[in-house]
Amino acid sequence: NFEFEKVSTGNDGPSAANITTANANSSDWEGTFINVSGSITAIDSISDDGAKLTVDDGSGPTFVMIWNTTGLKGFDYSVGEGMSFSGVGSKYYDDYQLLVAYAEDVSTLGVGFNNSTVPKEFALYPAYPNPFNPKTTIPFTTDIAGVVAVDIYDINGHKIDELTHEFFVPGSYSVAWNASSLASGVYFVRLRNNTKHAIQKVMLLK
Repeated sequence: NFEFEKVSTGNDGPSAANITTANANSSDWEGTFINVSGSITAIDSISDDGAKLTVDDGSGPTFVMIWNTTGLKGFDYSVGEGMSFSGVGSKYYDDYQLLVAYAEDVSTLGVGFNNSTVPKEFALYPAYPNPFNPKTTIPFTTDIAGVVAVDIYDINGHKIDELTHEFFVPGSYSVAWNASSLASGVYFVRLRNNTKHAIQKVMLLK
């Protein structure tokens, strides 16, 4: 018999802890709501009950389990697809796995994710085109998992735009900047994480 006491209602659920796929293979995360992002490297059937996805962000693979009882279809995804999964960490026999329960806990990665070769550095690469009018693409890489920001500054050092500020796993990415509302001139792109930053000059010519 179990006894419980209701202490509150209507509260938001906890946010998932963002971890690398390699770190998901640990008893530290059993019973914890976690999130992993990476490329699907294999999809295997679990009898007729669901699918086991192998997901790797470049740090090492982990398993994501999608059971048919959730209403999700694991075979709707494709090998090579960049995905983000949230669920509860679990262990089944000798394998650690992430158990997904809801459709809203699965999403495609919102930027150009590519972890076929894990970068060795945190770096900002030349924007293209540059000079530009009014759109340009800004490539960058990150070698560690963590929050990365890409911001735009004017020549006076004022921050005028935030292109991204979110959690990234190791990989190669790009963000687009549309400067159609700004005047011609020199602007600066700043890439930063918790410990490093890089700056690049771009020129808008209208």
